[in-house]
Amino acid sequence: MLRFRGELDFESVVQFQEAAATVLADGPVPRLVVVDCAGLEFCDSSGISELVRFYLRLTEAGSRLRMAAVPTSVGRVFELTGLDRAITLYDDAEAALADVSTEAALADLSTEAALADVSAEAAAKDFADTPHVTGANACADLGAGEGDRVVREGRAG
Repeated sequence: MLRFRGELDFESVVQFQEAAATVLADGPVPRLVVVDCAGLEFCDSSGISELVRFYLRLTEAGSRLRMAAVPTSVGRVFELTGLDRAITLYDDAEAALADVSTEAALADLSTEAALADVSAEAAAKDFADTPHVTGANACADLGAGEGDRVVREGRAG
């Protein structure tokens, strides 16, 4: 799971790029990545562009991206551009993680073989193994628990 806090803009997008690279590079790519935007205060076109690039890279790797707690302004951009048809938006991270409904499974998984192992237990394991990233302007905590590597805290002055 990626967690955004602060602003995702031209000055901070590099932290998101680093966090995204870590998710994509550390072992097998998770089948599902959730971006929790509950702490996101602002996102400019640089942030939207990087989210699209991350979505494309995940898709190429056979993974899916879900967005949670997206601020109204960012959600509006998703609606206007049609991104909300490619990236599913959820009210909160818990809903994005818990949605293993048939419709979500069909949207998230591309093969019948992958559909066969969709269960709450399998989904919970996938999410437990997913690196947690608190991102953007306060991009931090790659991994979970003690020993997390802080990428950046606060806004550059």
